[in-house]
Amino acid sequence: MEDERFDRLFADIDAAHAGEQMHERAGEFGDLVAGEIAEATLESRAAAAIGTPVELWAGEERITGEMHEVGSGWCLVAGADEVVINLAALQSLRLGDRVRAAAGAVTVLSIGSPLRRWSAERRECRVAVGRRTVDGRLDAVARDHLQLRRAGGGWELIPLSAVSAVRALR
Repeated sequence: MEDERFDRLFADIDAAHAGEQMHERAGEFGDLVAGEIAEATLESRAAAAIGTPVELWAGEERITGEMHEVGSGWCLVAGADEVVINLAALQSLRLGDRVRAAAGAVTVLSIGSPLRRWSAERRECRVAVGRRTVDGRLDAVARDHLQLRRAGGGWELIPLSAVSAVRALR
């Protein structure tokens, strides 16, 4: 009988020690996760969402679709339309519950790269600039601005730094 009491006492002590070790490991894991998040960039977090549904707010616009590509300061989301978003103008990025732990590839290409593809395809676009949008055919993309051919004639030059999003119209 006394042996059983000692066995239960030692079992309780072992369980308490195991519980303390588990809490200690959980705390170390939390510190590790916090350290990893502290080193993450918006681009790397967005790249981890490549191939998954996302919701973004840029300027006055809500953009939904699947994250397709992430570059230096921009991302491309495809849903009903393809949209290039300037990450400097991004207000929020909502990710799903199932984002990959390892980051996808962030291309070193600038925001001009996908826009130059659209320019070569002579695509009609809607450019979000502040609180207004400008529609036209993407005529050219320079180092620091894009050129839209307006429907009524003439061009509009828009600095890339002022662009929050460019939507390719189908």
